[in-house]
Amino acid sequence: MRLGLASGAAAILLLAAIIVGYSTFFTVYQTRQALVVRLGQPVRVITEPGLNAKIPFIDSVIYIDKRILNIETPAQEVIASSGDRANAGVAQAGERLVVDAFARYRIVDPLKFYQTVGPDGASTQLAILLNSALRRVLGAATLSDAVRNKREELMGQMRDQLDRDAQPFGIHVIDVRIRRVDLPEQNSQAVYQRMQTERQREAAEFRAQGGQKAQEIRSNADSIVLARVRCEIVARENVLVFARRVTRRGQTTSEPRIAKWCDENPRRCTSRLIELRDAHDFIFR
Repeated sequence: MRLGLASGAAAILLLAAIIVGYSTFFTVYQTRQALVVRLGQPVRVITEPGLNAKIPFIDSVIYIDKRILNIETPAQEVIASSGDRANAGVAQAGERLVVDAFARYRIVDPLKFYQTVGPDGASTQLAILLNSALRRVLGAATLSDAVRNKREELMGQMRDQLDRDAQPFGIHVIDVRIRRVDLPEQNSQAVYQRMQTERQREAAEFRAQGGQKAQEIRSNADSIVLARVRCEIVARENVLVFARRVTRRGQTTSEPRIAKWCDENPRRCTSRLIELRDAHDFIFR
């Protein structure tokens, strides 16, 4: 009987020791840092990995990620500067831009992070700060600067500003990246329509110029053909006149034979005109 009671007491003590030991010791891994809170009051910050102890049932441990984290926000519409040099000292409203950006950060002060935003409010607070930095930096830049000319410089300015704004929360901002800069849908459609109209106008001009050139070429070709036809007609008339003269002198050559030969050989008819004056029998023999 006594042995059974002793065994039961030993089992209870062993179970209590296990529970107390489980509540006393805790492990901090390399990817985490721990904050020991006693009755709601932070008492210790642990940043090194290893086995640690706390007061059981009184202290609690809050684990905070030690790795580089990402914060992404939905695409925001930002009004860029117009780039008017005449009003360099005054902010002028320009193009509306749709900007998609994200940031990378690390929690460097767990105590300050816990006391200000906490694990659940960090994403919301950083998203607000990131949107504010986007509007402040891109509001002073032009569309070409945001897209091509000064994109790296603008991202560096946003990173520095976001880092300064996030320091009171125990957060260090490592990088800010602009993933995409685009025009709103209605602006993109208007730009597309304007580009399409401009290309159609240029195509109409090219077609008109081509038609004019073609008309000039056809006119020149018609003039050349007409001139050749006229030369052949004149040459044939001259041959016929020569044939009449030969016939009057009693020669055997007749006008119909010369006309027929000119019809069959229009080019040779013109080239042989001079030879006919001296040797017309050579052609019609």
